[in-house]
Parts: sequence; C-alpha cells; structure tokens
Amino acid sequence: MVSNGPLRLDIRDVSTAVMEYISDLLVVLSPDGCICEASPSVYRNLGVTGHGLIGTPLREHIHPEDVVQFERLLTDVRNAPASGVRHAKWRCLHEESGPLFLAVDVIPKADGAGELQWVLLCARNITQERRIQAQIHRSEQVYKSLFEYNADAVFALDLEGRFVEVNKACERVSGYAVEALQGTAFYPLIAPVELAVVNQNFVRACRGEPSNHDVTIIHRSGERVVLNVTSLPITVDGQVVGIYGIAKDITSIRHKEKLLLVQKSVSESIAAGDDVEHVLQQITECAGELFEDCIPCIMLVSERGDALLPAACSDKLSMQYIGALDAVPINPNAGSYGAAAYNNKPVVVTDIEVDPLWQNYRSLARAEGLRACFAVPILSDDHQVVGTFGVYYKTRKQPTGEVMEALKTFSHLAGLAIVRHQHAAKLHALANTDPLTGLPNRRYFMDRLRSAVQAGEQVGLIFLDLDRFKWINDTLGHTFGDKVLVEYVRRVSSCLDTRALFSRLGGDEFAVIVPDVTTEQDVMAVAERVLRLSDKLVHIDGHNLRVTSSIGTYLSPDAECDVEALLSNVDTALYTAKNSGRNNIKRFDPNMKFVTYDRLVMESDIQSAIDQEQFYMVYQPKFHAADGRITGVEALIRWNHPREMLISPGDFIPVAEQAGLISSVDEWVLREVCRQIQVWARHGLEIPVSVNISQIHFQQFDFGDRLRRTIEQYGVKAGLIDIEITETALMQHATEAHVFAKLQELGDIGVTVSIDDFGIGHSSLNLLRKFPVDFLKIDQSFVQDHQKPDIVTAIIQLGHSLCMRVVAEGVESQVELDFLTAQGCDEIQGYLLARPMAPEDIVRTYA
Repeated sequence: MVSNGPLRLDIRDVSTAVMEYISDLLVVLSPDGCICEASPSVYRNLGVTGHGLIGTPLREHIHPEDVVQFERLLTDVRNAPASGVRHAKWRCLHEESGPLFLAVDVIPKADGAGELQWVLLCARNITQERRIQAQIHRSEQVYKSLFEYNADAVFALDLEGRFVEVNKACERVSGYAVEALQGTAFYPLIAPVELAVVNQNFVRACRGEPSNHDVTIIHRSGERVVLNVTSLPITVDGQVVGIYGIAKDITSIRHKEKLLLVQKSVSESIAAGDDVEHVLQQITECAGELFEDCIPCIMLVSERGDALLPAACSDKLSMQYIGALDAVPINPNAGSYGAAAYNNKPVVVTDIEVDPLWQNYRSLARAEGLRACFAVPILSDDHQVVGTFGVYYKTRKQPTGEVMEALKTFSHLAGLAIVRHQHAAKLHALANTDPLTGLPNRRYFMDRLRSAVQAGEQVGLIFLDLDRFKWINDTLGHTFGDKVLVEYVRRVSSCLDTRALFSRLGGDEFAVIVPDVTTEQDVMAVAERVLRLSDKLVHIDGHNLRVTSSIGTYLSPDAECDVEALLSNVDTALYTAKNSGRNNIKRFDPNMKFVTYDRLVMESDIQSAIDQEQFYMVYQPKFHAADGRITGVEALIRWNHPREMLISPGDFIPVAEQAGLISSVDEWVLREVCRQIQVWARHGLEIPVSVNISQIHFQQFDFGDRLRRTIEQYGVKAGLIDIEITETALMQHATEAHVFAKLQELGDIGVTVSIDDFGIGHSSLNLLRKFPVDFLKIDQSFVQDHQKPDIVTAIIQLGHSLCMRVVAEGVESQVELDFLTAQGCDEIQGYLLARPMAPEDIVRTYA
C-alpha cells in the first residue's frame, strides 16, 4: 500500500546506501589516522578483499613519497578540527596495478568541546585523468616541437585568412616578426599578380580540399620570395575551422631553374649564329625578367682598349643617360663599370650617393634616379676583359647570392657571344655535346657518320643500350639514373681507343664509330671489352648494382653509302641482342630482319594464346633423395600453337618479356596452378607446386597483392605454392632492401621461395644469408658436370648452412643420383626419376 503521508527517511539507511553505491572513495578515520569505515569503492579501487582495511593506519596504504604530506594534514586537522574542509592530492597503493592518484576532500568532525572525533575522507580516483593529461601534454610538446623547430614556415589561418599561429621560420621568409604576423591577414604578403589564384586555393582549402602550389610573396625588404605552399584544412567535428599551411622557400630553386632556361635559350642563340647585338640584347632582357627591379646594361671595351661603350641596355634607361655613358674610361674611379673592367673583378656599390667610385658620375645617376649598381667583367677564354655586365637599382641595395651568380652567368654568356668568331670550336661544342655526359650528341654523331660514309670509309658501328634503365629511373629516381649514365660513360670511355667516337644518341642509347677496322672481328673485340664492364658492380649513393648493356654491331661494306640503311642494320642487331636475354652482343646478320618480323608475329600470337587459352601446364615431380617419396612438382608452361604446334618456352618466354606480356602469362600460370591444386585436393592429393616467376613480374610493386588475391580466390593453402625466381634475377634487378622487402612480403603471404638455377649467377653470400629463402635449386649444368663435383658439394653445404633445403635439377643418370644422395642433397628432380606429366597422370601415379 502506498502511503499519502510525508516520506520518512532513516538517515542511517541513506548513509548505508551512499557508502554502498557511491563511486567516490569514502573513508572514516579516527583521530590517530586509523581506518574506521570504508566504502566498497575503496576496496575495489585498492584491490583489497574482505574487511582487511578496518583498523589499519591509512598511512600504510599511501605511497611512501606522500606519507609526509598526509601526516602534516592529519596534524593540522587535529590542531584545528573546526577550520573547515581541506583539499589534498596523494597516491594510494594498489596491490597489483600500482599507485592510484586521488583528489581528496578532508572533512573533520569535532565534538562540542572542539575535540576531533573523526575525519571523513572523500576521494576521487583521478589516475586515468592524470594519464590522459600526460598524453595530452606529450602530444602538445610533440606538436610544439614539430611546429616551432620546423625548418619550413608553418602557420595556421582562420577562415578569414588571418594568421592564428606562426613559427619562427615564418619570420625568416617574410621578414616580419612573429608578433606582427599573428592576427593579420595573409593577403598583403602576396605578390599582386598572384593574389587571385592564391585566393582561389584558399577558398578551396576552406571547403576541405588540400592543395599544393607555388606562390610569390613580398619580403619586408621588398625582395620577392617564392614559396611552395601545402594547404591543409583543419577539421573539427566534420567542420573546417581553419587552414594549416607549410611553406618551403624555393626561391633559390626557382631562380636556378630560370637561370638554366636563360642559359639554354642564350646558348642556343649563340650556337645558331645569331648576331652578337641580338644575343647581348637577349641577355639584358632575360636579366630584366629574372630580377624585375633591376636595370641591366652591357658595355664593351673599345677597340683602343681604354674605354667602355654601351652595347645593350634596358629600355628603362633614358637615351640621354646611355649617350652620357659613351667612352667611360677604364680606371678605378669610373663608377662600377669602369672599376670592374680595370680591376678585373666584380664591383658592388650599394649606395651611389656616398660611394667614392661614383664621384664623377653621381649627378648623372641622381638625375636618372639610380641608387645602386653592381658590375662584373666580361672575359674572353684567355681571361682578357672584353666588356662589363651590370645592373642598376633605383633603391639602395645589398647584393644577394642569386644576383651575383646571375651576373656571372650573364657575363659568361656575353663573353661567349662577343668572341664567338674566335671560338668556333667552343660554340660547336655547345651545340653538339650532350650536357649530362659531355659526349658528342646525336647531331654530331650523324654529321661524322655521314662524312665518313661520303668519304668512302669502311665504318664499324656499335650501338649500346643500357638494360633495365627505365626500371632504375622509376625505382631509384632520375637523378640516380643520371649518375648511372655518367658512371657508365666513364667506364666505356676508359676501354675505347681515343680515336673512336663515343656518342650519346639520347636516353640510355649510345653509339660508337670504330675507326680503322677491316673485319667484323675488330668491331666485336671492341664490343666485348664494353660488355665485360658489367662484371664490376656500380657503387652510387649507397646502392650496389650491376649495369649491363645490350650491344649490336655492324661493319659496313666498302660500297655502303646509305646512312639510313647502315643505321637500320646496326639497330636491328641491337634489337636482337635485347631480345636474346640482354647483356650480350649480336653482330648484324641479314636473316635478323626476318627474325625481327617473326618476333613481331609471335608477340601478337602470345596475346592471342592468352585470350584463347592455348597455353597448358605439365608438372615434373620432385622426390626426396633419401627415400624416393614425392615432395612436390614444378609447374611448366607449354604452348599448343594452332599453326606451329608445340613452341618451346625458351622461344616464347623471352618474347613475352620484351613485349610486356610476361606478367599476363605469369598471372595465367598462377591461376591455372591454383585451379589444379583444387582439382587434386578433390582426389585426395595435396602436393606443393613450384611456379617460375619472371624477373619483370617479381619486380612489380603489386606482385605480392595480386598473388595473395589469386590464392584467396581459389581458396588454396598458401603453403602449397613455391615461388621460383632465378638467382641472376634476384641479385641483378634490385637493391638489397628492395629484394628483402619482396621476399619478406612473400613470406607473410605464406608461400615458400626457391632460388632457381643457383650457381650461375653472382650471388653475394652476405645478402644470401639475410634473404628469407626456403630452397636452393642447383643448376643442372653443375649436376651434369662430373668433372667438378666439388662445386655441387659446396652448394649443398652452403644451402644447409643457411638452413635451406637443396634441390638438384636435371638429374639424368644413376651416377648423379647416387652422388647427390651421398652428399646429403634433400630433393631430386630430373628425367631419371620422372618426366613432366599431365595433371591427370599425377593423380593416377601419386594419389
């Protein structure tokens, strides 16, 4: 029955309920600090069971370092029990998890006489809060370090474009103090011509779109600074609340790029034979474009050699001023230009108004509004002064490294233009030399070749093409690729006769005109010297790799007068070399023309074979050497060509590699092997299958992902797949880190890995020791060489020392089998025991 009267509560019931269910820790202490009562939450938090706390001194449960603080507080409460609630923080000991951090309210209870009766402690467990605060503090410190100590300018903007935060680097790139930047908008810093584009990027960032772009700002000094800015939206709860920016100063980089373009443009004009007046005017215009606030001018030494005459000046100078410059004497007090010519070194005048060099020309400069002038001498190849190149400014100016570098560059170009009629050889070199390697370029090569043919000379030609150079560029970068080319050129040059013309035709293609040869053997001898260069590793930037080349040779007949036919023949020989496995030489043979055509037909047929399922698989068993039981099979591809019947893999696999079709072939093989493993499983046969993977496929970045997807698609055990990669491919086609990462990825998938054809490559034992490989397959050439059995023994011992199983392939005689068994070889494969078999024969024989 529900009573309608007032609710009556027993305060003891309330106290009991509070003590029972409150999450805070409640402890009642006696005046001497012993525990009289404790809420269940105390037991839970301290990890104590039963009633083991009652009657014990609280100090026993407090961290030793906090006991003194507790004792002082308790003494204070005893001395002044009526002075109200105290607050404290200390640590309590947990029996298992360590100290707990508590925030404690200390509430004393005194009797009517003012004597302390008991003390109530109301504590909140703040351990987790302390951990979170510590994590937050650490994150803040990390962020602060990344922000404040970043070499690049880092800043945060609000949605109005005002700086909220800036690091010290912002002060360096802008010239404004951190305090001056904070709270101000970024717009005034931007070069006016770029403001619209910058604003568009800012708006996109405010919409949540990251961006990266170059922007020019105006430094406080007035200098232009080019920044590469990455803008990232700052998102909170799904809303963009600001923009985070990182700005890298690329002024020097952009300056050098522009300067290189100017060099190229002017050099081309000089090489093309443009008039010297035109080239000098081009230089002054380029200088004015490179530094917008400068006023360039070129002056040349007069015929008498005692004065300077205006030759090419900016249109920012008045004709009156240019006329006044006529016949400026070359002496140490004739302004920046005259002094630079006299002293044969750069002269920098930062303030014309006070510099004594301009005493005789100060009024002239003042009338023109000129305040600073830097000048450098223009020198001929024999270091004689032939003129001066300089720039004026209409404000006081301190020279920068970029300005002085540009002045020297322009001075050099001007010197080339002025004396080009005396230096035809130098101009010829600029137009006919490859800038990276210093070799003659294609243009020069073709001129020499035509001249030789027209003169009726018998020409020995060698074409060289670096193997895998695209892979080197794509994997290690074009800068690294350039270094490889330079090193390759150095090596080839060292083994050529000084009379040979070694040229770079473009990319990784080179050519050699071999003089004074009468036989094809003479040309081949030179080519063989070049080929042997691949025996030595190239060491560049911490990478060790073998750089090989494919080589085609041709010796023209005495009557050869068709340059294009000559080039076509040697190019066909090169093509044949590349299609024959690379790192080899092919001498031109007229039949190669037909082979080349047949190869193109085969490329088309391979694609059709993939689409029309003309390929099929056979499987050659491998056996345990000791007891003869089957240990696995090797999957071997066959091609049932509709016209040619059976085509050997040795014929079509290299073509597939050259045509870029090998990955498709490998993918088909992997799918077919997985399907066959499924079929065998339904017949109760579970047997590992080795699959040969081409070096090209192995090097592809997504090979592991595609292999994993294929295995998962067919639902087969990854451990039943063994990936075979040849020793040569493994050691030649990647850096140590790249190979290790690939092999580690295969191990993570669960497949095993075999090194095929072991012994014929160039393995580094140090690398082999590190690589996660399961099997070594001895190349059959060693197995069948009965004259040198020690090699096989050494390979078996090496494999076992590296914890690898050793497989001997190509075993065809009982003598070979007995020897391998005696030496402890683990597995045997060869015609002696079993030939390649159809899948159904595997079931009938071994299921």
